[in-house]
Amino acid sequence: MSPDGSPRTIPVAVRDRAWSGASWCARILLALFFVPVGAAKVAGAQQAVDMFTQIGAGQWLRYVTGAVEIIGAVGLLVSPVAGLAALGLAATMIGATATHLFVLGGEPWTPLLLLVVSALVAWGCRHRSRALLGSMRHALAPQLADQGGKQA
Repeated sequence: MSPDGSPRTIPVAVRDRAWSGASWCARILLALFFVPVGAAKVAGAQQAVDMFTQIGAGQWLRYVTGAVEIIGAVGLLVSPVAGLAALGLAATMIGATATHLFVLGGEPWTPLLLLVVSALVAWGCRHRSRALLGSMRHALAPQLADQGGKQA
C-alpha cells in the first residue's frame, strides 16, 4: 500500500520486462528438457522403445512424439512461433499425462508439470500467436478464395 492507503501498482514496463524474462527462462528450461528427451525417442533409446512397446500404439508414435518434442523445443526459442510451439508441447503433455495415468500406471507428475509450464508459456505468448495466425490467414485468403472459385 502506498502512504495514502491506495494499492500500489506495478508499472506496465516493469511487469512486461519481468514477464519477458520469466517467459524466456521457462522457454529455455523447456527446450533443455525436450531436446534430449525427444532425441532419445527418435534415436531409439531402449527405455523409449520399451515404453512405447508397453503403450501398444506402435513405434511410429515414438518417432512422431520425439519429432514433435524436438520441433517444439526449437520453436520455443523462436519468438514469433514460441506460443504455438508451447501449445503443441502442452497438447503432447496432455497425451503423456493421460498415458501415464491410464496405460503405464506410472506417476504423471513430470508430464503434468511440463503441461502446466508449457500452457503458461502459450498463454503468455497468446497475443503474438494470434497476430501470427491472423497474418497467415490474411496472407492465405486470396489463395483460398481462388481455390474456392475453381472448385465451384
